[in-house]
Amino acid sequence: MTDPTSSDSSDALARLKAQTEKPAAPEKPAESAEKSAPAEKPAEKPAAPEKSARVTMADRLNGWLDSLGSPDAEQIEKRIADTPGRMRRHQLRRRAEKQLRDRREQERQAEEQAKAKRRAELAAAIEETNRLLAERRAVEEAERAETERRAAAERAEAQRLAEAERRAAQEERETEALHIAARELDGTDHVPAPDRRPPLQQPGEELSDAQLLDRARALLPEWRRRDRIVEKARAIETAASAAAEGDGSDVDDRHDHDYLHDAPYVPPYVLPSRQRDPEPELSDTFRQVTVTITWVLAVAAGLVSTGWLGDATSLREIHDGAYRGGSSLLSMAGWWMAILPVLWGLLGAYVLYQWAPSQRSAVRQRAVGWYVANAMITWAAWFLLVHAQPWGLEILAAGATTVLSVRAIQVLNLHTARHRTERTFTDVVIGVFTGWSIVFCLFSVSVVLTRWGANLLWIPGEIWAVLGLLLTTWATSLLTMTERGRMAIALGYSWGLVAIMGARLFGQLFSTWVIIVAGICAFVVILTTENRRYRIARAERHQVPFDHDVDDETDDDANDGFGTDELNLTR
Repeated sequence: MTDPTSSDSSDALARLKAQTEKPAAPEKPAESAEKSAPAEKPAEKPAAPEKSARVTMADRLNGWLDSLGSPDAEQIEKRIADTPGRMRRHQLRRRAEKQLRDRREQERQAEEQAKAKRRAELAAAIEETNRLLAERRAVEEAERAETERRAAAERAEAQRLAEAERRAAQEERETEALHIAARELDGTDHVPAPDRRPPLQQPGEELSDAQLLDRARALLPEWRRRDRIVEKARAIETAASAAAEGDGSDVDDRHDHDYLHDAPYVPPYVLPSRQRDPEPELSDTFRQVTVTITWVLAVAAGLVSTGWLGDATSLREIHDGAYRGGSSLLSMAGWWMAILPVLWGLLGAYVLYQWAPSQRSAVRQRAVGWYVANAMITWAAWFLLVHAQPWGLEILAAGATTVLSVRAIQVLNLHTARHRTERTFTDVVIGVFTGWSIVFCLFSVSVVLTRWGANLLWIPGEIWAVLGLLLTTWATSLLTMTERGRMAIALGYSWGLVAIMGARLFGQLFSTWVIIVAGICAFVVILTTENRRYRIARAERHQVPFDHDVDDETDDDANDGFGTDELNLTR
């Protein structure tokens, strides 16, 4: 801070400087005068009352100025001399103050920048936190939406699977009902595929199995007709497209070949079952033992009845030689009995095969075993009744044997053989026995009627014989054309017809018509059977690589120890 005297004007300083530069002598009086002047002032104060009457503002200002006193020259000189230092100090102080202010300003600015930086960092952190929270919320929302979508998709899939299972179960029920109706209709399992037929049970209906079967019986014929129309339309379309692509010269061949590959193959018989056989039961063993015992009884009764065992009268001599071959127009030659050892051997092979581990609880053995056992019992009864009574009751046993063996074939049609071994030791054996039993029943009826001397409607016996041959041939043809074509039945039946032809050619009762009709009937039965076998084999040969699985052996073959090369067809 500066003294109060430093505030004097520059004019006063100039005057003082001029006074200091005058000679010293005259200076003293001035100084004394100046010094005496202030000393005299106190003495003048008593005169103030004279002017107290009127004091102006100028008087007060002058009085105040006079009270200041005269300046000290020495002090002024010192101060003037100290002016550069003072100015230097002032500058230094100003510089220091400025530096201090600058430093404080820098510190303030740095602090403000730090605060701004911290605020910016804090704002960025808050923004980043908000962004992360927003992203996390978005992810959670997306995950929640995805979870809900998956849950909805799973619910929809579960509903779809449940609906598919329900529909599949319903289609299985309907297909089973249609199969039963088809078997009752023609003995096959040919029904339209589920995608080519309307449902039997409409939505909202709850039909029982019996009601479903009744509806299947009513609708199956019409559905089959429509299915055949669709198949024919496809065949025509295939043929038309083949004709459009080529010149039309090979339409038939291309139709036969392409259609067999393009159109779905519907086999005219029940396909082999691919399911495992059930677990063996005690009843299975009882059935096996029963079949074995009945075979022993049939063989023993046959050996005794033919005179090959024991002292009983031979069939050739009983009832005055009625069964030798010359007693009726449908009697067989005496060598018809040569087939008996063949039948016993075939039936014996069947009896042994049904004891195989794989056949113990086989479904088809359970279904057909009792029919075969009963047929062998009635066959044994025929041999016994021929010797036991003269009234011709053996025709009842012959008819029962025929009915039971035919029924056995019908059961086999519902349970197709799974491999060649099963077909050979079951279907072939029963087929030969059935064919023979048909013609043998005709033979027995004609012999008994001749013994009775029957004259039905006064129609000649030759006409009745021809009618009998035609009737049995028609029935046998229907039977041989089941499944894939049962040639064994045709061969067994033809053996009997050949024996009848031999008796008529070389026996006592010659009949041209019986010979011709019997020969034609044998030829027709074999021809129709072979035609069915050829057509089915040709269709399967074209379709097996595309529509079916082909196995050369099954587990049953491995258990039996028998080889097989039969085609196992599955849908």
